[in-house]
Amino acid sequence: MAGQVPYPNGGKSVNGNYSAEGTTMAATKTTTDHEQIRRWAEERGGRPAAVVHPVDNKIAGGLRIDFPDYDSGEVLQEITWAEFFDTFEEQNLVFMYQEEMVC
Repeated sequence: MAGQVPYPNGGKSVNGNYSAEGTTMAATKTTTDHEQIRRWAEERGGRPAAVVHPVDNKIAGGLRIDFPDYDSGEVLQEITWAEFFDTFEEQNLVFMYQEEMVC
């Protein structure tokens, strides 16, 4: 999952996109609805996670959706949905996603 990026409403985004090289993605949507985010992630096998600092193994704060067959290259720690959404709200985030991948 990609990192936090500026968002026009003053918030930041948590990006739930994943793709293989050469894959064209469908139109990007955004939401702040917790149930919609959780449903989207779980339908695709995703779990809430946080980025772990590689030196001290402590949570560094970045939120991700961790997909079992995708290696983001980041060290991630699974967290609860409650922890995910607490941080999501504290940081005024927006979730960016696509419903379908187009090959």
